Parts: sequence; C-alpha cells; structure tokens
Amino acid sequence: MTRNNFIITIIAFFFLIITSELPAQTNPNIIKSEIIETIDSTTYYLHFVKDGESVFAIAKVYGVSVNDVFKHNPESRTGVHAGQVLKIPFEQKEKTRAKDETTLRKDEDFFYHIVKPHETLYGISKGYRVEIEDVKRINPGLTENLKEGQMIKIPALKKPGISYFEEESDETKLHTIVQGETLYGIAKEYNVSIGEIKNANPGLTGVLSVGTSILIPNQIEKETANASENKSEAADSSKYHIVVAGETLFRIAKNYAVSVDTLKKHNPGLNDALYIGQKIVIPDATDSRNYIVHVTHEKEKLNKIAKKYDVSLSRIQSMNPGLKKKVPGGQQVRIPVQPRKIEQPKDDLDNDKEVIAENPCGDLQMDKEAVYNIALMIPLFLEELDSLLVKDRVDISEQKDLLSFRFIQFYEGLLMAVDSMRNQGMNLNLFVYDVDNTPEKINKVLRASELGGMDLIIGPFYSTGFKQVAKFAETFNIKIVNPLTYREEIIVNQPNVFKVRPPYSTQADQLVDHILKKYPLHHILLVRHYKYKYQSEASYIKNRLNSERKKGVFISNKSLYDAIKSHEEKGVNNVYSENTLLDKQYIKSHIDDSTWFNNTAKEILYSADSLRGLSRNISRARPNLVIALSNKRVFQYDLLSQFNKLAEDNSISLVGIPKWDELEKQEAAHLINLNFQYFSPSFIDYSDKLNQEWIREFRDTYHTEPSESKYAFDGFDIGWYFLNALYRYGRDFENCIPGFDIHLIQTHFDFEQNPPNGFQNTHWNLLRYNGYKVVNDKL
Repeated sequence: MTRNNFIITIIAFFFLIITSELPAQTNPNIIKSEIIETIDSTTYYLHFVKDGESVFAIAKVYGVSVNDVFKHNPESRTGVHAGQVLKIPFEQKEKTRAKDETTLRKDEDFFYHIVKPHETLYGISKGYRVEIEDVKRINPGLTENLKEGQMIKIPALKKPGISYFEEESDETKLHTIVQGETLYGIAKEYNVSIGEIKNANPGLTGVLSVGTSILIPNQIEKETANASENKSEAADSSKYHIVVAGETLFRIAKNYAVSVDTLKKHNPGLNDALYIGQKIVIPDATDSRNYIVHVTHEKEKLNKIAKKYDVSLSRIQSMNPGLKKKVPGGQQVRIPVQPRKIEQPKDDLDNDKEVIAENPCGDLQMDKEAVYNIALMIPLFLEELDSLLVKDRVDISEQKDLLSFRFIQFYEGLLMAVDSMRNQGMNLNLFVYDVDNTPEKINKVLRASELGGMDLIIGPFYSTGFKQVAKFAETFNIKIVNPLTYREEIIVNQPNVFKVRPPYSTQADQLVDHILKKYPLHHILLVRHYKYKYQSEASYIKNRLNSERKKGVFISNKSLYDAIKSHEEKGVNNVYSENTLLDKQYIKSHIDDSTWFNNTAKEILYSADSLRGLSRNISRARPNLVIALSNKRVFQYDLLSQFNKLAEDNSISLVGIPKWDELEKQEAAHLINLNFQYFSPSFIDYSDKLNQEWIREFRDTYHTEPSESKYAFDGFDIGWYFLNALYRYGRDFENCIPGFDIHLIQTHFDFEQNPPNGFQNTHWNLLRYNGYKVVNDKL
C-alpha cells in the first residue's frame, strides 16, 4: 500500500468511528480576549490576532476606535497578521462592567446532572434542594419530559456550610480554626470523620485558614452523647459513605467488601435507587475475606452480575467453579473484593496517620480487573473530510494544510501508549470526541451520556472548550489534562486539572540554580530591550544571584595586560572591562599581582546602552555569561549579531529566556559560537535506545516520521504517563504524583500543586549547543 493510500485509509477510518454532525466550519467570530494586563500604568486587553481578522473588526468588538488601536499599536497601521498581539485600551467603564459580569457569573454558578432512568424534574430539584423554577431558568427550553442521559444544569446553593441532599440540623456546631489545627485533629476532637466534616462544608480542603469557621456535624448535647455510649457495638463500629455521581449500591458494596444485604440491614429503607449526596452507613469489617456474597432473588445471568459489581466475568467464574451462565434464584455467588483491614483501636490512630502521610502509595497494587474509561477530546475537524472522502484518488501533498491533519499525530502517539498499556494488562476503553473551539461541538460532547463515567479526560485543546469541560470534570470528580497551553490561569481553583506545559514563570529559578552550580565565577550580564518589559524577572534573577554568589573575585593582572595589548593591536586605546577603565601602566608595574572585581550581576538596557554599553560591561579577562530576556525576534537576531562580534576577542556564552527555542533552526553558526543555551519544554535524545525503538515502531505503524511540531511525542508521553499513573495507583493517583517517575520520550513531568488550584508541570529542559549538536544540560 502506498503512503498516500494508507493515509486516505486512516482518514476514512477516523471518519467512520468519530462522527460529526456539524456543517462545514466558517471563519470564527472575533472573541474578546480574557487576558488583561497593566503595561506602563495603562490597562489593556491583550488580543491575539487570528487569520482573517482586521483592525476595524477587532476595534468594533472591543468598542474602541481604529485610531485607539493605532495609537497603542503603531505597527498595526500597516496591517495585522495572525499571531500578532494587540494592546486594546481597557476603559474604566469596561472595568465596572467586567466586575458586574464576574459577580453575575458567581451568582449563577452551576454544575451538571445527568438524568437517570425514571427521574423527574420534581425529584431532581427536591434532591438538590433547589426550586424547579431556578432549574428551568438556567436551562432554557427545559420541559418536564426528561430523557435518560440528558444533561441539565443545577444552580449551586448559596448558603454556606450546607451540603446537597442533607437536612439542616440542630446537631451541628460552629468551629473556628486556630493556628496549627488540622482536619484530622478537629475530626478526632469532635469524634467525627474527616469525610463528614467535608460533606458539611462543600469546597473545604486540607489547607485550613486561621479564623475560618466550619460546621461540625452530628454534635448533640453532652447528655445525649453520654447516652449514645450505650448503643450497640454494631452502631459504634460504623462509618458513612456519601453517594457521588455514577455510583451504584453493588459497586459501593464491592468497594467496602460488604454485601448488599449487610448494607440494607444497617440502612433501613435502603434500595437500589440511590441519589447524589445520600448517606449510607458502612459497618466496620469483622473479617478479612477476599469475597462478599451476592444472593440472587430471581434467575440472573452471570455476566450481568459481574457488570453490576464492575468485576470481570472470569474472576467470578474462578471463584465460583461450576457456576452456570444463568444463575437460579436463591443462589449464593461469591464476588471477589479487596479484603478490608480490621479496624485498630482508636489509641493507634495517630501512628496509622503518620504511616499513611509518609507513604500514601506504598501498598497500592495494579488492579488488572478494573476497567478504566478514557476520553480524548481532540480537534479533528472531521467536517473538512467530506470532500476528500468522495474522491477516488487524492494527492495528499495538496491536503497538508487541512486542519484535520494538525493533531493527527497526537492521536497516533496516544494510541501507541494505549496499546502498550493494554499489553501490560490494563483494561481500558478509549472514547474519542471531535472537539475544537466551536460551541456546538463543545455542547454536543457535554451531552454525551457516558461522559460522567470517565476516569480521565485528555483535552480539549482550545481554552474555551477546556474551561467548560473542566467545570464538568470538577462536578464528577474526573481528572482532566490540558496538553498544550502555557497559561497558568487554567488551573486556578481547578483542583482536578493537570497542565502539562510548564509555565514561563518557573524558568528564572531553574536558571539561577543552574548558574550557581555551573558558573559561580563567571561575569553575569542581564540584557533587556525595553525599560519595563521583563523588569520583574530581571530583578528577581539579579537579586538571587547577588545574594547567593561570592561578592567579588580576583583577576590576575597578567590576564588584564594581555587583554589590553590585544585591543591596542586593533587600534583600541581605552580598554574597559566590566565597566572599569583598565590602567595599563599600573597593571604592567604590578604584573604579578591581581585586581579585585565586583562579582555582582549587572543589567543593561539595550535600547539605551546599545553596543557601547555591551562592550564596556563585558569582562576582558574572565568568561562572560549573558542572560538575554526577550521574546522579540528582531531584538534576538540583533543581539546575536552584536555578541558574535564581541565574542571574537572575548569569552561569551549566551542564555535566552523566555522564548528562544525557535532560534535553534536558524543562525546556527552564531549560536554555536556563543555556546547558546535556551529553555524548551521538550527534548528528544535520538541516541537513547528506547527512543529509537519507539520511533521505529511509529514509522512501521503509520508509515510516516513522528514530528514534534505535529505533537506525536506529546500524544505518547501524556498517554503513557497518565495511563500508568491510573493503572498503578487508581483513580486517586494525584496523591502519588510526587513520587512517580517514568521514562518519557521528550520530556519529564514534575507536577506541583498549590491548593485549591490544580497541578502544573514545572520541568524545563535547558538545552545548549555543543558544536552542531544540541544537548540537554540536566537541571
């Protein structure tokens, strides 16, 4: 099969398995940017220009004049181009309106509910303790005729401290947090579980703020409490489970290694119809058997019993030899479970807590019987393929600019990770959704009835869709991965979000650590283009270096004298080193001595100091390390040219931050001459045998070369990392992330979290030129 025909086959396969009912896409409407920054005491929207946008259309969207755009963006007078960033004035009335809109969004906060069989609007509103009218108000067109799988918005409760599906009780107490308190200590003090406190205080995390008041549930008068000591041992040795979306009575029974009949015995009136927030008493374990007993009340198929408990049919058959596929009524069936530990006396709780805190993932095992559901929301733009598929033969080279090809290698890389995990024994279902930045596609995928049962969501790739799906994921406690954005706001107040791309803000600390280790005696120069651009980053780097490095160094006068003679031969009479005029006569007369130089990092504004400032401030007698802070290509190329001239007679190494990685394909001779170093989120070591093997497998499978720019390696690395985490540590794998390390093709993940925000990878690769080869300096 030729490569062209193979790709046509692949496209046809995608079209068959991933359908899209949307019409062909037109140029998107201009959307007002959500990024607002203050530059030189003026507040602006930062608008990223897209293909087809004009200054007139952009000005109209923001309610400003074309002259306002020209005034703050002089270069736009000659036209704008895709990728250009425009500063749009943010007027005071806009600030007021934005504030009002923010308040409105908070007042209208909501989460999603997926309709289950036989549910009514009345029952749902009663269960969530909201008015039917409020539900209808935020769901325009909603009727009483609900359908199974339908997704409706539920307005969030405004009253603090009251949980859904729980009655307000007089048996509560208000506790004010004091310095040093923890949830564990508070729970122990009031003789309640941590889970009960969290259920009574929605949104409460383990990070407590001094002075905050929280509700303590199940607190009654001391006399009643004393009387409760006489309750039965069964009542004392129990805890509670709060039902969440997607749970069934059978799966709860399996998870706690307690039979359904035992749960019903301890919960009078309990039946199979559970509702979100329902409180179920879970009796403590009395034995450590590896099974529970299911009693059939009528004839049941064995595979349906397995499905009820979310275990494989083979495991049930191995535990019940001779059991037929159709089980008669009254039959006892053993259901395999993870044995529960017998509860220890309360006096030992402190010791248990310490062990768990130190090694929370030590005893976890891979569950080869669990089935994991993974959602990939990727922009495939399938509507573009209609015209391609009806032709008998197509020249693929003519279709390279189709949007459908942009992320296809991400999908292929992810499929390789999926296949590898299945070969290791992981049972998983991969659901692929064609999702871009169009509201129709986003709303369509959120209506998918199976979405609430996902264990992991990868994507969407565009910020608008990601924000909406992240809200859904938070409602159903699903981990969600953002694969491409660098913007840190994507994780704010989103504890379930994992952001893979590292933030530029972490480069400064990693660079300083690298300099302190590798260049303790180099002369450090920081170069910026404009007065205010990257001012805070430069100040931070300079202050850290100057506080943690030696204050001064001695340089031999012999080295200084050689530098003077070298420049005199080129007609330079006054020679400066580190902004100090070298006195030739004095140095010559003290040739065996040394001269003390300040070792502090210095800063140069290129727009003010130009080449003369660079020339005066570099060192003529010791190595220089120049840190250039800019993302402007024109300035970067100019700086490369000037430093290459200075490097003819001086030792200069150049580090570029924050966005210099695109230069690696250009000006190679200049970069090599300056020992150029730069940060990149990815680096592929083609000499690594595992990487070589993976690349060969990709070529053999897809008959094409894997490309960084087409996200092939991103797809594999993200899939390989998160599927391994899910398989090894289960659905709550975030607790094990700090100690989780695994070989990836092009990067390394170091996830950090600052609650209540989500997780973001902080790892950057610091790459440098070693001749014509780019190597990775391990940070």
